[in-house]
Amino acid sequence: MATRFAAVFAATIVFGQLVASRAATLSARGPIFTSKRKRASLLRKRWDYGEASTESQTEWAIVMRRYMMVDSELNDLEIHLSRALDNPVQGSAIGGVDPFEAASLRGKVEKVSDHLLAASDDQRVNNRTFNDMVHDRKLNSTQRQALEIVHQQQVTTSNRLDAFGQAAVTDAKAVLKELNRASAVQRLQLLRRSSSGTGTHHEATNLPASQTMGQLRTRLSKDIEAFRALRQAPTATNA
Repeated sequence: MATRFAAVFAATIVFGQLVASRAATLSARGPIFTSKRKRASLLRKRWDYGEASTESQTEWAIVMRRYMMVDSELNDLEIHLSRALDNPVQGSAIGGVDPFEAASLRGKVEKVSDHLLAASDDQRVNNRTFNDMVHDRKLNSTQRQALEIVHQQQVTTSNRLDAFGQAAVTDAKAVLKELNRASAVQRLQLLRRSSSGTGTHHEATNLPASQTMGQLRTRLSKDIEAFRALRQAPTATNA
């Protein structure tokens, strides 16, 4: 009897631990389920103009917060690129770049890509919420038109920000590719010099053209400047 009681007691303890563990997991994932419940609640909600206008601004603020993160990563990328280049003004990198620094730069470019993808997802959520709100029968035609004008501004701005951001990512990858080529050239130079014991092979080595790097850097800077100017423009922050 005592043995049976001990077995039941042990099973109860194990079951309790499993329940507690599951509860902790669900608690940790709480924001995800809360977000889904909120989204379902928004889809069932009836909207008057004041509520719809406020929700539109809230959704847009979420999108712009994501683009602010893109801006921050682009700024960080520019700083680290300048440090990696021997001549930041001309974009010359005869000596190439340290492999660890190159890996860090690639990671920063990937972060920019990730934030751009997340911003697009946030904008799609914004679009779905708008489509639900604008068809509410509580809104009259004038109110619907006002919401549509604001939302179209948001969509246009988001698309332009994404285009500038994607262009910056493309150019940043091109800069890194050129830096990697410069590093390979430098290693080849050092190997040839070490093998020959002289500098006779130096002139024969195909060095990376600083003009090419300079053009890539200029294009990247222009993309980042265009992105930043649009993100900070009143038409974007007040859309």
